[in-house]
Amino acid sequence: MNLDPGQTMALTAVAGVLWPLVQAALDKPYWTAGRRRAITLAAIVVLAAGSWFVSAYPANAQAIVTQVAAVAGFVLGAFNVLKSLKINGVSIIDWAGLVTPGGVERDKGKHEADGPQGA
Repeated sequence: MNLDPGQTMALTAVAGVLWPLVQAALDKPYWTAGRRRAITLAAIVVLAAGSWFVSAYPANAQAIVTQVAAVAGFVLGAFNVLKSLKINGVSIIDWAGLVTPGGVERDKGKHEADGPQGA
């Protein structure tokens, strides 16, 4: 499969915009911020490598760096937009975590759902 540059950019954009919702759905309350960042960075590299692999670009370092930068930009931009859009005071990212198995109940915050700290 060889996609032209326009198709590759569309694939990159769709994957980058959907990833924050996928990660929110997979998120567990006990995950640390560092673990969430590591998962996001790993997803960026995998998504960029995948879109680079199916593209018609020449196989060089500049092409993969461009793909990583594009995916990172889409992921970070989508996260910021989806975190700022709120429905009944709850962001779309938080809704994705609420409606999936293992999510936190709406009335409880992440720390409240974990139980008492230091007990």
